[in-house]
Amino acid sequence: MAPVDADLIAELEELVATQEDPEGYHTVAEWCDMADMGQGLMRTRFRVAKKMGRLHCRRVMREALDGTNRPVPAYRILPA
Repeated sequence: MAPVDADLIAELEELVATQEDPEGYHTVAEWCDMADMGQGLMRTRFRVAKKMGRLHCRRVMREALDGTNRPVPAYRILPA
């Protein structure tokens, strides 16, 4: 693993450690809000985590702007 990749994963691990529910799944937008980071940077970190086998995705229901609940992709960082 490249040093940069290790740094990116370390950032995500720190974020997971501060969550109230580390088993929870969050959308990219929710992860960005928690990390105070843009979506491009967060998606880069997710790509690194995916290459390492540390990213898990599933669909969760979230309210859309029109008030309906829809399934959207949500992610969780798996422990090392």
